[in-house]
Amino acid sequence: PMKKILFLLYFVNIFNIISAQEDSVIASIHYMSTIKKYVEKKAYEEEMVLDITKDKSAFYDRWYHMRRGIRDSVKNAGGKFAEMMQATSHIPSPLFQIYYFTNYPRKGERMKTDFLGKTFYFTEKIEPIKWKLTGKDSVIAEYNCQSAVGTYRGHKWFVYFTTDIPFSVGPWKLHGLPGAILYAKEDLGNATFEAIEVRRQKKKLPVPNIVKAIKCTREEYRQMIIEDAHNPREFTKKRLGYDPKGWNADGTPIVYKPKTAIFLED
Repeated sequence: PMKKILFLLYFVNIFNIISAQEDSVIASIHYMSTIKKYVEKKAYEEEMVLDITKDKSAFYDRWYHMRRGIRDSVKNAGGKFAEMMQATSHIPSPLFQIYYFTNYPRKGERMKTDFLGKTFYFTEKIEPIKWKLTGKDSVIAEYNCQSAVGTYRGHKWFVYFTTDIPFSVGPWKLHGLPGAILYAKEDLGNATFEAIEVRRQKKKLPVPNIVKAIKCTREEYRQMIIEDAHNPREFTKKRLGYDPKGWNADGTPIVYKPKTAIFLED
C-alpha cells in the first residue's frame, strides 16, 4: 500500500539524517489508554505517548510531560513556583506521573520513574515476551495490523502490531514483535492501549530526571504503591517524613478510604 511505501521511505531517509544524532525521535505514537489502578475505582482514561529512536524508547503521560517541560523552562529562567503553576494552568491535570525508558541506561535494561510526593526510580532487565500470531487483521490509526497473543509476568496480552513501523516497540513494557504494537489489551481488562495517531516530528527523546530522585528496587516500589493506595497520608509520613494534613471544604479532616492497588504484572 502507498502508506506503507511512504512510511518505509521516510525511515530510510530519517536513518540517513540522524545516523550521527543520538536519541533523535523518529516517530511518536499517541495512545488512548484505559488503566484500572485500584479495585475500588473506575478505570482512568489518559493520552499516553511512545517516543521511538533507532535504539531506545520512552513511554509517558502526555500531560505530565508537557507540564514538566514548561515548569522546567520557567524555573530555569528564574521563575517562582506560582509562575510555574500559572504557566501550566491551561494543561489538563495528569493522571499518571510516570515514565518508562527502554534500553536505558544500558541496552537490555528499562528504567521506570514515578512521582509519589518525590520521584522514585528503579531499573530492571528487559525480559523477552513469547508471542504467538493469531491470524487476525485490523486497521488501527490507518495502519494495517496483525494480531498476536503473549504472556508477560503472569498476564496475557492480546495485541495488534504493524510492520509498517519497523520497530520492536509498544506501549508500557510490551515489545518483541516485528513492528510497533498499536493496540494492546490485558486479559483481565485492567489496561487497554489503542493508537490514535502516529506523529513524525523533530525532537529529542526525554531523559530521566533523577537528580533528586530516590533509587529503589522493583519490589520496594511495588510495596510503596500498595502503601500509598491503602493510606496516602500514612505513606507520606513513613516514606517522605512529613504529615500532609488535608481538610474538606467544611473544615473536617480528609479521611482516605483504603484502596487495593492493581498490578499489570505478578
